[in-house]
Amino acid sequence: MSSRNAIDLSKLPPLTIIDETTYQDELAQVTAEANLPNPSPADPAYRIASAMCYRHRLLRQKINEQIYALTLAGARGPELDHIGITYYQTPRHPNETDDDYRNRLQLEPEGKSVAGPEGAYIFHALSADDALVKDVVVHSPEPVEVDLYILTHEGQGQPTQALLEKVRAYLEPFRPLTDKLNVKPPKAFI
Repeated sequence: MSSRNAIDLSKLPPLTIIDETTYQDELAQVTAEANLPNPSPADPAYRIASAMCYRHRLLRQKINEQIYALTLAGARGPELDHIGITYYQTPRHPNETDDDYRNRLQLEPEGKSVAGPEGAYIFHALSADDALVKDVVVHSPEPVEVDLYILTHEGQGQPTQALLEKVRAYLEPFRPLTDKLNVKPPKAFI
């Protein structure tokens, strides 16, 4: 997405809050602590210990997955909506995918800047329309001149003039007063 060098959250490894152990190690530890003299599957106490270890591993996995779902990198669906509203005060657009919403949330802190960083222009352009804006490239050919190239989800990616005007009108209150803003279709950048 865009020319911005954002961290790719999908490449982060999942969190492991509760250490995972192998089923065999856990079963060996439980049978040793229970003082089972000759642990074997024929022993009812061993079967109970085996079932307990299995359930314990499932519980550990569930806890780790639920904690990971509370991060921006791991949240999906309603969890991501909750993070977006609670921490970023940015609601999801009606048809916005999880990945698009996550990318927009990642840009949100830059969107609060009044200095006109690239990420702020991208965030506000993506926020301008209900998921019509697919991507944005920010280019500054000269000082105080900012060109935004808009790619859409519709057709061949070419925005309509009405969408370009809508993005420009949306960005107007957020742009620094010294920036001369031009919103263009992507073919103008080539």
